[in-house]
Amino acid sequence: MNIRWISIWAMIVFATPRARPADIRKQLGEVEFFGHKNFDLTAVLAVLPFHEGDLFPPAKADSTDELKRQVKERIKQATGREPTGVWFVCCDAKERWMAHNGLPGESYQALAFHPNPAGDIRLPKAALALRQQFEKSLLKALMKGVAAQDGGASYTLTNDPAARKAELAIREYALQNETLIFQVLAFSANARHRAIAAQMVGYGRQSDEPIDALVRASLDPDDEVRSDAVRALGVLASAK
Repeated sequence: MNIRWISIWAMIVFATPRARPADIRKQLGEVEFFGHKNFDLTAVLAVLPFHEGDLFPPAKADSTDELKRQVKERIKQATGREPTGVWFVCCDAKERWMAHNGLPGESYQALAFHPNPAGDIRLPKAALALRQQFEKSLLKALMKGVAAQDGGASYTLTNDPAARKAELAIREYALQNETLIFQVLAFSANARHRAIAAQMVGYGRQSDEPIDALVRASLDPDDEVRSDAVRALGVLASAK
């Protein structure tokens, strides 16, 4: 399976309450750390509830939020300090999960995020439904191992017919509602709506305006918004 950017969407699917972690269990590949200078990683690895080679997510993981909470608590026990972040990403070149953990070591440098927007603007239900349909179809494609991405386009296209249809629907919506999407991404107080808007910007036209909007969103106070913005920027940057 060509993992590239499309398979990383499993991180979003795993993060939604509707998805059960056991639905997408695969082998855990790398357990990585960053910002870890002067920390004993052997001690940190020993307390984690998973290890490289395990089936992941763990069978007892009810949700990604609960698993992240466990990891953060155990890292704090081992280091005496709160971790700077915990992320689970699917998949690497061998179709394995990856676990990324941020530590507040001497090599860590905090980013200054933008303040939370306070606007009332929201995406309509039609836009939310497009995102939901995409998540469902991509999860099914990942489980079947058919979520490879076509190269060359300035937006993500998956080989799986259902996921591809959902992506093309997002593309059409993004082109027709560009102004609304930009406004939601910049001003909406609802982080979920900003995250969906960031994804949709990545399916729109390729020009300076959407790139500027995504660069700003890469410093959004919400990690899901930042993730969607950075993935969209990556697809735009790698397009032919």
